[in-house]
Amino acid sequence: MSGDQIIDIPIIVLPEVVFFPQASLPLHILDPHYIKMVKDAAKAQTPIGVALIQPVIALGQNPTQVHIPTPHKIISVGIVSVIDDSSPHKLVALLQGVGRAEWIERIQEIPYPVYRCRYLPRQTAASGQMLYDKIETLGKLLDSWIDYHLDSAQERELLRERITSPQQIVDYMAMFMVPLAELKQQLLECDLLTDQIQMLCLLFRNQNHTIDLSVASAIFEFSQMVSPEEAS
Repeated sequence: MSGDQIIDIPIIVLPEVVFFPQASLPLHILDPHYIKMVKDAAKAQTPIGVALIQPVIALGQNPTQVHIPTPHKIISVGIVSVIDDSSPHKLVALLQGVGRAEWIERIQEIPYPVYRCRYLPRQTAASGQMLYDKIETLGKLLDSWIDYHLDSAQERELLRERITSPQQIVDYMAMFMVPLAELKQQLLECDLLTDQIQMLCLLFRNQNHTIDLSVASAIFEFSQMVSPEEAS
């Protein structure tokens, strides 16, 4: 997947879920449109996107009319594998992240939404002892979280086997340990791994499983002062 590549991607728009490109995401799908989307993508081995929903847009002046779920502009993209399709009303699948993208326009609504997207490259962090120490600290926090929250030794081992790089430490920490969806989205939108590491170190500066709410509040306030459009 190369930067600035344009590709048409079906997108699942979800509330309170932010998927990261070096992580995996189990999907339990009930919506028939999304079931068809995932089956089509799994059969063709083509990517799908997962996006956090933005506030809905009403069609017309009546707020009871049809609403279109609008995704945040920056999404994660993955390749999906179907785990269980034995029920006609439910699908269980696993999405393995492969990268990030920015959607440009919606080009299809039926049978499921498809967006024209541009892949976004992510720059790796600069090397250095200080950065290494921060990654090591974050890795220990994530390891502690895994021990505390996963009861099955097999699940713990499988997850640890997946986490082999600084970017995976960051992505899994952001997915599992950051409780606020909009804060996760800000981490996803960071172009530099270094910036993600710095933000996570600030959020977890108490070195436990709970974020520092004063830091989270400051990040929210700053993001409202500088919108992505103004910063670009």
